[in-house]
Amino acid sequence: MESIKPIKSAFVKITPELAQHWIATRGYYGQRDLKPKRVNLLADAMRDGSFMPTNQITFVLKDGTYELTNGNHTLHAIVKSGMPQELNVVEILGLTADSTSQMYVNTDTHTGRGPSDYVRPYRLQEETGLSKNQLNQLGSAVKLIRAGFRRDSTYQVRVPAELYLDGIREYAPFAKAFLQVATDIPSEMHSAVFRAATYGVALITFRYSVEVYDRTLIENFWRGVVTGLDLHNGDPRYVAYRHLLLVAMKNGETTGTRKRRKMSVEQSTRVIAHCFNKHVLGLPLSIGRAPAADSPLIILGSPYDGKYTGRDEPELQIEQPVFY
Repeated sequence: MESIKPIKSAFVKITPELAQHWIATRGYYGQRDLKPKRVNLLADAMRDGSFMPTNQITFVLKDGTYELTNGNHTLHAIVKSGMPQELNVVEILGLTADSTSQMYVNTDTHTGRGPSDYVRPYRLQEETGLSKNQLNQLGSAVKLIRAGFRRDSTYQVRVPAELYLDGIREYAPFAKAFLQVATDIPSEMHSAVFRAATYGVALITFRYSVEVYDRTLIENFWRGVVTGLDLHNGDPRYVAYRHLLLVAMKNGETTGTRKRRKMSVEQSTRVIAHCFNKHVLGLPLSIGRAPAADSPLIILGSPYDGKYTGRDEPELQIEQPVFY
C-alpha cells in the first residue's frame, strides 16, 4: 500500500497498565464497537494460559499521533485478566489522511466485518449524508450489484473492499433519490423494500433508467410498490407489492406472523425487474409464475439487457481484502 510504510516492529511485554494507557491515549475514532463476549473469551484464555496470539498490535503514526488499528480486544482482555502478555507491536507511518482507515480495513478483519464496520473509519455518514442504518442497507445492495446480482451457494456476496467503498460513494446520490420516493412504507414492508434484491434494482433504475424513461413514471412505480395504495391485480406495481409482502429470502429471517414463501435473491431480483419493465412499457401484469432465478436479468433503460452482469468491469479482478 503506497500510503503507509512500516517503521518499527518488536515484541513488547504489555502489562495491564500499559494496555490501559494505550486504550486511553491511542484510540481510533473508526474502531468497531467493543464486543464484551470476545474480550471475556480472550481474558479467560490469558488467565488459564491457553491464550495464543494470532494477531499483532498495530498503530498508525500520523502527524505525531498514534492510532490503534488492530488489537483493541486483546488490549482490553489484558486489562480485564490482569495478565501481562508479550506481543508483537508494529508501528506504521501514515502518509495520507486516509492511511489509518486503510490500515484498519485491511488488518482488523479476524472477527469478520459487516457493512457498519466501514461506515465509521471512512466517515461515510458525513460524506454521503446518509444515516448509519441507511448506509448498511445501501451497502448490502451495492454488494449485490457489484457481484452481478448473484450470490454463491453459501448465500454470501464476496466483493473487494475497494469496490464496496467506491460503490457506496457511487450509488449514494441514487439512494437519496429513492428515499425521497420511498416514504410512508408500512412497517410490514420495510425490510422487504430495503433488502438487497429490491433495493439493488431500485438503485439501477434511479441511476440509469431515469435517463431513458420519464422520471415521474419511475417514481410512481416505486411509490406504488412500497405502499400498495390504490393498486389492483393487472397493475405491475401490485404484483411487485404482493411479492414483497408475501415472499422472504431463502437466507433471511421471516418477520411477523405472516407465512412467507421462500425465494432466492436472484429470483426475487428478476421478479421486481420484470414488474418494473412492464410498468415503464405501460403493459398489464397479473400475478402468476415468477421468472426463473437463472433467467436473463433485464432492467429496461439500463445496461442490464439480459447479457450484462456487472462482472465485466476490470476492477472486479481485485481479490483482497474481501468483504463478506
